[in-house]
Amino acid sequence: MNRTTGLLRAYATLVRRVSGAASVCLYVPPEGECAPILIHDGEPTVGELSSLETAATFSRQSNGSAQNQILKIQSDTEGGWLIGVRCEPSRIPLDMRTSDAWRRRAEDKPSTTDSSVVCWVGLRFGPEELGGPQESAAFRLLGGDNADPDAMDGEQQGLTSLLDLGGVLVWYARQISSILDDPVTGLAGRAEFQASLNHAFETARESGRPLSLLFVNPDDFTAVNENNGHEAGDRVLREIGERLRKTQRVSDAIAKYGGAIFASFLPETHISSAQIVAEKIWSRLSETPYLDGSVRLGISVGIAEFDPEKKDVEGSLELIRRADKALNAAKRFGGNHVVAWNPELEAKDLGSLDRMTGIYTGNMAKDYRNMTLLSETMTAVAGSGNVRELADRVVERLFNTLKADRISILEWRDDAFEVLESLTRTPDGAESASSSESFGPRKSEKKLIEDARRKRRPVHATFSDGALGKKVLSFAVPLLLNDTCIGCLYLDGRADTLTLEGHSDLGFLRALATQLAVALDRARLGEQQREQNKKEQSRLRAELDVLRTSLQKAELVYKSPQMESVIDTVRRVAPTKATVLVIGESGTGKELVARTVHELSPFNKKPLVVVDCGAIPTTLIESELFGHERGAYTGAQERRVGRLLEAEGGTVILDEIGELPLEVQSRLLRFVQERQITPVGGTRVLRVDTRLVAVTNRDLAVEAAAGRFREDLYHRLNVVRITVPPLRERPDDILFLAEHFLEHFAHQYQKGALRFSPPARALMQEHDWPGNVRELHNRIMQAVILAEGSEIGLRELDLDTVPPEQTQEWDRTSIQPQSQGLAVSEVVARRSDEDFSDLTAVESWAALGSALTRQIQAALNDPSGQPVPLGTWLMEDIVLQAFAAAGEVSGRARALLGIPETTFRRRLRKATSKAKTKLLIRRPPWQEVVPSITALLRTPDIARTDVLQTARNLLLSQVSAHVEDPALGAALMGVTVRTYRLWMEERPDKTLDHEPYVAVV
Repeated sequence: MNRTTGLLRAYATLVRRVSGAASVCLYVPPEGECAPILIHDGEPTVGELSSLETAATFSRQSNGSAQNQILKIQSDTEGGWLIGVRCEPSRIPLDMRTSDAWRRRAEDKPSTTDSSVVCWVGLRFGPEELGGPQESAAFRLLGGDNADPDAMDGEQQGLTSLLDLGGVLVWYARQISSILDDPVTGLAGRAEFQASLNHAFETARESGRPLSLLFVNPDDFTAVNENNGHEAGDRVLREIGERLRKTQRVSDAIAKYGGAIFASFLPETHISSAQIVAEKIWSRLSETPYLDGSVRLGISVGIAEFDPEKKDVEGSLELIRRADKALNAAKRFGGNHVVAWNPELEAKDLGSLDRMTGIYTGNMAKDYRNMTLLSETMTAVAGSGNVRELADRVVERLFNTLKADRISILEWRDDAFEVLESLTRTPDGAESASSSESFGPRKSEKKLIEDARRKRRPVHATFSDGALGKKVLSFAVPLLLNDTCIGCLYLDGRADTLTLEGHSDLGFLRALATQLAVALDRARLGEQQREQNKKEQSRLRAELDVLRTSLQKAELVYKSPQMESVIDTVRRVAPTKATVLVIGESGTGKELVARTVHELSPFNKKPLVVVDCGAIPTTLIESELFGHERGAYTGAQERRVGRLLEAEGGTVILDEIGELPLEVQSRLLRFVQERQITPVGGTRVLRVDTRLVAVTNRDLAVEAAAGRFREDLYHRLNVVRITVPPLRERPDDILFLAEHFLEHFAHQYQKGALRFSPPARALMQEHDWPGNVRELHNRIMQAVILAEGSEIGLRELDLDTVPPEQTQEWDRTSIQPQSQGLAVSEVVARRSDEDFSDLTAVESWAALGSALTRQIQAALNDPSGQPVPLGTWLMEDIVLQAFAAAGEVSGRARALLGIPETTFRRRLRKATSKAKTKLLIRRPPWQEVVPSITALLRTPDIARTDVLQTARNLLLSQVSAHVEDPALGAALMGVTVRTYRLWMEERPDKTLDHEPYVAVV
């Protein structure tokens, strides 16, 4: 089978005839990935080259440099000689020596073309040859001392040249083997095996002799690679290949067919004899372990036979298909079996172990056609947007390539086949007509299509075209997806023009149909998804229209003169395009005021775009505002227009503008000054005609003075300032708004007519409303939902109004001495789940300080030496407990902590995200701090201050008192060294004469 072996075998025969020897042996040692070759021509042979083992031993012991072209060694076998031949570079054609292959070979194996022996030729002369006419030529060359070419006669020179030619032939053989042979085992590869099997099959059919095919596969070979590595797996494959060589006859062809499947065809061998050979192979391969006895494998063998008398095998591909099915049956029976193909296996859906069966045939023209069609099908799949387009492209390619008369793709829907696309060739063959209606299968064709769907495998049939007197081949291939038939590919054509060949091409059609089925299913799912998206978009547009209408009709509800003054300013500034800065506390209605600026402007029909700067991640804010070009950063798959450009001709509201990073503020400054932007990743400057309204709850003047906001941007924004007063500063609006919300929510939740009780009205009027209008809105909504009668009372409002005497700013310098802090801490620890109403703010802060001091000492004494981020834990737990204590109402929680709502939401989002991903990890000692935090948040007279800032400064003082190393202090606070040093410079207790946060255990 091996082309290189055939070339060298012919050479050995030529040497025997020319030399007159009784036998000739040719041994080519292994090199790189090429396996050794041993050829015998005639009997008896020299003992040194009688087998691969003895030849390898002799070659290792005798290989060396030769002064002459030929190295001569007398054999231990009587009448025998061994000749070592090397390959002289000058013997290789110049064009080959200058090729890349030659240069790589010379670099990797320079000795190969220098003085190393590349092959050994063994000659043995019998008694009759020794006295024959060849004695003078052969023995003067082999037995003489003088090997000078000038001293040789013509016969000697001819024999020398012939032996010298062996080196060149071996070099050529190695070049061919490096391309055709399997690189792991050195056996023939799939391409060569397929071609040899085709030739053997034709020979068997012409001679009327049988031919058997074996497929051999180790069981659970994947586990060998997984447990021992791929190098060990390659070694096992080489051992299997070597055992196969030793088990079979020289005339038997052996190959590594693909993956871990080995193949061998046995000429002139019936199935019964092939089964004996298979049992011998199974025994040889499975009895002895591999990898030095560490791995034992089961072996499965599948057998198929071509019997000329039965005439049921049309070609070599059908023989391969049967062997593959038999091998798969051996696997399905539990493995470690030998199974011969029989008709009963066809009734079982056993599948195929070899996915390339039918696609790769060994016929270069057909293989090129198959691979081209598969490639073009994938190209059509990739470029098709819907099912009809996909079917049209695939049908057109198959129609032209296969020279079919009719071809159609049908889809199985509602228990019937529906034609997606069809092409039919006109009688003259010059043109084709395309339409879904042009395909009208006859009764026999319908039966063929139904058989394919029912059997879940390709079927074909031969019909006679009475009109043309031609034989017509018809194929029906089911489109299977998870063993469910979703359609069928049908084609037919005259046998003399159709490029398919009956049963031998069913494997290819099956592979093609598998890809087509997946593509059609994905295209159909894509269409369904697009249809669903259209419906969703329509629904969202309708909701958006309703929302826009509601917003446009929304009016500011107010009664107070303070708000009347605000609206008067809005009316005067709205007709202009001046930049407006709206400031005020959270929940006062700043965004609604900003929207009113747009609604009262002459360009209120133009877009209104609202951007919440505090809700957008820092890494995305530039792209969100200014847009980006395609490829501007990782993930930027397409160009995107920024929010500023979306508001072209209208108004953009930048809510919480104080949250913008400084680097973004510099880019925004150019927009405010010149109304120009440059998208991220772009170079073109775009002019934008957009009105800007900035909204913030921060004092930007203070932020600018502290370096947290650009001063030049602040002055550019502060063209027209509108300050929205907090609800506590406009008491006339409290009950007016409450009545408005009560009516609205009573109608929304179908509660009928509701009213406030006098105590509820008095309480609302006295309440400080730290959450402003948003808090009032949420309280009324809650009260309406919880209301059981027609009156809203104190219980439904659930307001915790703090007496005026308890609302004074807490003096942090009033913390009691160390002993009191310790005592309070012990009290807190003993009643962690009780009421803390009798604790003052001073006592709660002192208890927290004591607990934190013990945490610092525990962290410093930890044997692991790894500091824990106490600062991060403290901030996260305070935020989470505040959220829980506030009934999961962000407005109440932020008021409890004394921080802006956007800041609270950002911190809450980070903490809850860590909790959901199981990253909120605490060491056991930290549980001691939890009761102190709970006590702090439940203390009725907790100071109205920034609780997070105060807690951080408290921990910072404790850390600085125990730690001198800034790196260690930063690690305990959970920040960088730079931030730690900045905090140390800014901490409030540095300006005091004493340390207000000391609480020592």
